[in-house]
Amino acid sequence: MKNLIYVRHSDLKRSGASAFRSICPSCKTGVLLVRRIQKGSFKLSRLDNCIQCGQEFFYTDDDSLESQDFDSTVDEYETMFLVDG
Repeated sequence: MKNLIYVRHSDLKRSGASAFRSICPSCKTGVLLVRRIQKGSFKLSRLDNCIQCGQEFFYTDDDSLESQDFDSTVDEYETMFLVDG
């Protein structure tokens, strides 16, 4: 399992015209799409991964993305998404 990398979404290079598609800073060829929380609010998730290399990222931006608040903290997501071992 790859280590979680902490990044500011606002610092990432965009892929195309979408504010939600970013070039993966790890492999440089994959894309980060910005996950949404599936249960409840459908808010943007701070946890994301590259669709090519699988590297996981945690967005540290304090401000909101496109006027939609990020949801929760990494601690809650570690128990939901990250598998040990």
